[in-house]
Formats: sequence, C-alpha cells, structure tokens
Amino acid sequence: MSEDRDPGVDETTPRRYIVIGAGAVGGTIAARLAQHEVQAIAVARGEHGRAISDHGLRLRTPDGDTLVHPKVWSSAEQARLDHGDVLVLAVKAQDAGAALAEWADAPLPDGTSAGETLPLLVCLNGVAGEDLAQRFFRRVFGVRVLAPCSHLEPGVVAAFFTGASAVLKMGRVPAAAATAEDQRLLTAIQRVWSAALLRVDLPSDVMPWKYSKLVANLGNAVDALVGDVGGAIDLVELTREEGRHVLRAAGISLVPDLEEVAENENRPGYAPLPGQPRPGSSSWQSLALGRGSIESDYLNGEIVRIARRIGLDAPINARLSRIASRVARLGSAHALVTFYWAGGGRWLVETLGPDLPARFADLAWVLAVIGVVKLACAAGPAVLDWLSWPAPKFWRPTCWAGAAVLVCWGGLNTIVGNLVLAGIVRPAGGFDRDAMVGHAWLWDPLFLAWGAALGLGMWASRRRAVGLSTESG
Repeated sequence: MSEDRDPGVDETTPRRYIVIGAGAVGGTIAARLAQHEVQAIAVARGEHGRAISDHGLRLRTPDGDTLVHPKVWSSAEQARLDHGDVLVLAVKAQDAGAALAEWADAPLPDGTSAGETLPLLVCLNGVAGEDLAQRFFRRVFGVRVLAPCSHLEPGVVAAFFTGASAVLKMGRVPAAAATAEDQRLLTAIQRVWSAALLRVDLPSDVMPWKYSKLVANLGNAVDALVGDVGGAIDLVELTREEGRHVLRAAGISLVPDLEEVAENENRPGYAPLPGQPRPGSSSWQSLALGRGSIESDYLNGEIVRIARRIGLDAPINARLSRIASRVARLGSAHALVTFYWAGGGRWLVETLGPDLPARFADLAWVLAVIGVVKLACAAGPAVLDWLSWPAPKFWRPTCWAGAAVLVCWGGLNTIVGNLVLAGIVRPAGGFDRDAMVGHAWLWDPLFLAWGAALGLGMWASRRRAVGLSTESG
C-alpha cells in the first residue's frame, strides 16, 4: 500500500471538494462541481458567505446563468472533514498563510489532521503558495489556473470562457515526490472535473506552467494601477522580460514558447456577459473590493526575491510591487469602487444615499471620470516618488495640501456622521440611516486614512526629496 493512501479510500470512492475561498476562481470551481452533482463545499465568510447560504451561489457564463446551493462553511472550526476529502485552496496569495495554518490542524475522525492526511490543491497565482503549503501539508498539488472570472457582488461569480469555465494544469509538488496514489487521485479529478466543465490537464511537472503564468501575471500590478494595460503595454512587456531574465538566470524552467502557443490556440473562447463589466486582473478585483491588500508582493515581489537570492536586481518589478501596495492603501479603494458602480455594479450603492444612485443612473461616464480622478490622486504620489520627485517644489506642496484636505474632510465628516448616528446632532430634515452609516463608518474614515497615509509617506520621503531638490538647484 502506498504511504499516501487514505484509509478506506480508493479510486471508486466519491470525493468531496472543500473549496477554501469561494471567490472568483474558487466560486467558479464550486459552482461548476455543484451544478454537475459533485459534492462541493464552499468556504466563504462575511456577506458573500451569507448570500450563498441564504440564496445560493449564482454562476454567470456566456452560456447562461446557473444557481446552485452548495453547503457553506465559514471556517475550519465548522468543518467536519473525512478521508476522501480534497482541499482546494483558492484564496488570494496574500491570504494563503493564514488559511493554511487554520486548515492544516482541522481534525479527521481517526485523530489525524488534514495537514497529515488530506491532499491540497493550490489554485493560487504565483509560485509562493506551493512552498508555503508544504510547511503545513504533506500532499501538495500545484494548479496552474487559466480562468477569466470575477467576483464583485456577494453570492455571484462570473466566468467568461464559453464551454469549459477554466483550464487547469495539475501536478504533485515537487514532481519527484509523486506516487502511484497521487496519479490515481489526479486521474480521478481530471475525469470528474472535466465532465463538470473544468478542463484538467496533467503535465509531468506543473511548476514550469506556474512560472510561465507568473510571468504573465507580472502585468497585474499595472492593470490594478491604470485599469487597462493597453496604454501601458510597453511597461508590461518590460516587466515580463525582466521576470524572464531573472528566472533564466536562476535556472528555473519555463514552458517552451511552442507549447504555450499550442495551448492558447486550444483554449476555450472568451465572450462578454450582458451587464457584466469585463473583469480586470485578480489584483484589480482586490482593489475594486476595497480589500486594502494586493497580491503584487507574491507576483512582482517573487521576481524580486528570486533576483536578490542570486545576486541580481529587478528594479522594474520592485517598484511596481511597492507602488501597487501603496496604492492599495492610499485611496484606490474609493476609485475602483467608483469604476465598479460606473460599470453597473450595485454592491454598497445604498451607502450613497437615496438620491445619488438615481441621479447617476444615466450618467455612468461621470462616475468613470470621477474614478479616474480618484485613481490618479491615489497613484500620483507613489509614481512621483518612483520618479524621484521631479519638480519637488511644486509637487510636494501639492501632495501635502491633498493630504491635509483628505484628513480634514474625512475626519470632520466622520465625526459629524457619528454624532448624527448617536443622536447628539439631529438634522432638521432627518437623514437616511444606510447612507449615514456608509459615510460615517466606511467612506469618510477611508478618506481620513488615505490622507493620513499620504502625509506619513510624504514625511518619510522628505530627506530624499530635499536632497534631490538641492542637487537639481
């Protein structure tokens, strides 16, 4: 018997798939499996988890909408795992560490833990997830995910491929550790998932495919910053070429160009969805949902880490990683949510008050312009810092003034809003509670935090800017 064989489990045993992180990718996987009567459990929290539990998980595709009702768990504490279960990790890379630590210790009926016994499929962008997973799980399988999909509304995911909603490459990590039981497991997954419109391929080694996808994802930070890489394609290609150079220097294998071309020719077709904005990258969606974090540290940052390990520099990826992280904290949430509303999204729109949504119903372009202005204000200081502060005598006072306005506006409105909610201040004409809660607890505190972070960033960069100003004089 193979050392990886689960007690009481063989190729004929129906398996449950526990999808940890039922967002864009995870939600698509869970929905397709549930649609085809494969046991799938969606692990989701907050408003999204409640929406799936109460109303089901809606999958929108070019071939039509599907509503399924998978079981929902909110955490590992709620889970009741058993032999034969397969864990599918589909959170963002920056959230993987916490999720792995939580689920590795989940118990099985015989007293063993999930980390000791159950297989784990790592459906994350980048390559850091597999290394991290091996600290917690004995049987780790890498998955290269190709699936244009989005999740911007609780209880709803959208997948834009026709036919199969995803193309997945799977393999044991490292490939040399693969056993006969691993191959039987992967073959069973390939059979079941492919029948559920999730195409699965089994290369001899999945990691070259994951590294090649990492190179492709290096443009995500640009997409998150500008919303459309079309006007910044040269920067995207420079970023990717730097990534390829670093990986080649480190002796890391990529998929040969001819193999990638062949796969691109055989992938499912892409089609738009009526009323559904074309999805940005996963990094863009993180900012659109106002998460305040972004996976660039595990994409561009991974190239920087590999470069430094072998004594090289990766300046383009280093700066993109730093800028993208800063933008995530300097107001881009405001901008990307505005873009989301401009595209017809309705999530959180009630926090604007009863009049604004109706006023802008036929003026989506105005919201798009407002979003562009917000994003420029959010990214501008970080870009100027990247460019070593050209014309510092103009731009730095302008940024300081912006920080002051944001702090005053956000701080004053936060205070007033909370006074109104507490009943200390009573507006003569009454007020809309949902809108007041939105402004007092979300939008205005975000303005305040944006301004404070900008001010701190300006203070931290003051010495270098003064030096540059002196040198230029």
